[in-house]
Amino acid sequence: PDTMCTQCGEVYCSVKWMGNPGCFAKQHRKGNRRTHTKEPYTYMEELEAARKKEERRKRRAEAEVERQKQAEIEAAKAAQEAFEKAQGDREARILLAAQDIIKRKQEEKKERAKARFLPRLLGMRVRQAVEHAAEEVEHEAELIAKQAEEKVRKSIAGLEGDGKPSKGSGSPGKARKSLLAGLGGGGGGG
Repeated sequence: PDTMCTQCGEVYCSVKWMGNPGCFAKQHRKGNRRTHTKEPYTYMEELEAARKKEERRKRRAEAEVERQKQAEIEAAKAAQEAFEKAQGDREARILLAAQDIIKRKQEEKKERAKARFLPRLLGMRVRQAVEHAAEEVEHEAELIAKQAEEKVRKSIAGLEGDGKPSKGSGSPGKARKSLLAGLGGGGGGG
């Protein structure tokens, strides 16, 4: 159909062949219809245009969906790359932190070993120093004791030589024995 009656609203084709003047002319020969006018019928063209327009709209929508999918894929790739980079950076940071921890632990281990060994070493040195000091003190005490004993002997010998008894004691022998007994030395008996 390509022709439409303006008053009737009916649609006709304009195909003519031998003996047929066209459908519109054939239907509008008699009566009041003779005054009807025709106009081009564009519904089919409009329908075709609308169909083409709808196809273009669908193609655009599909292209937009495809573009969005591609954008999402690109965003996902970028996010994945960023994650992998961050993961690599994170792994590098973890590795550095682990190396620092290992280094610190080794230093602490060395310090603990020093802390365990140093007192032993110092203890041995201190013990040796104390023993040496004790030996020196004993030696000096022995020397002082010998010197004191020597003085006492000399004083006792001096008393015996004078023949004078010391004050407060009955006899020089008793004084000598009491002095020697007090020093731990041996006198005549006991």
